[in-house]
Amino acid sequence: GLTYLVVTILGWSHNYRLTRSSIFRGAERRLERRVVSSVAALTTVSPGFRDLLVSLHAKPTFIVPNGFDEEPTPALRVGSGHDARAVFTYTGLLYDTSAVPLLFEAIDRLVDSGRTCARRAVVQFYGRNQAVALDALRRYPRVRPLVELHGEVSHDQALAAQQAATALLLLEPPEGWALSLTPAKLFEYVVAGRPIIATGMPGGEVDRLLRDTRTGTLVSTAEALADLLAMTAGRRHRGDALVPDADRSVIAMYSRR
Repeated sequence: GLTYLVVTILGWSHNYRLTRSSIFRGAERRLERRVVSSVAALTTVSPGFRDLLVSLHAKPTFIVPNGFDEEPTPALRVGSGHDARAVFTYTGLLYDTSAVPLLFEAIDRLVDSGRTCARRAVVQFYGRNQAVALDALRRYPRVRPLVELHGEVSHDQALAAQQAATALLLLEPPEGWALSLTPAKLFEYVVAGRPIIATGMPGGEVDRLLRDTRTGTLVSTAEALADLLAMTAGRRHRGDALVPDADRSVIAMYSRR
């Protein structure tokens, strides 16, 4: 018979991205404890989540890192429709956190400063839940002309959008609860051959992975983000090569092959 069972879990009752009533959250925690009580061990994706699960359930917990699937991607190119502009692209589900308003505040700062890069840049969103962006844009009307909302697209179209970008946006909130997050899209981004501009908490899992792979930079304030966007746009307009000097040996560690 079955003597050893492992459940892959992130601690769903402690998912701070989801908003629920205290009654519903309490019911989820009881359900989680009941499910986990019958297993021999747990797996998760980062040291932070491992520590959380050990503290909650006192079960042996192992880390199985997320990663990317090796698949053919188109040759690197600059988006044909935006040759004169710097294109900053986000693909995937948008979460209702402080990260999207942080991005728009940074762009609003560039518009307010009169920097040329603000008039020669575009931010593209591909994926679901774009109402989050629309809601945040109400507070930043000067940013709206610089934002394109493309909605949900196929995976192949998302990959093509990544390849066509000047830089890729990874929007995580600069809050303590996000330190252990390792979004699946991050691993897709690191093999896209484009620099990654990330928001989040310094010292967290995203920051560590970007540093280890040498594929991008993480910032946590609107001022720092504005400067990074302006620098990237300036390099694009000067015709500089924007392929990151990635550490391929580190990236290969995250292949699912």
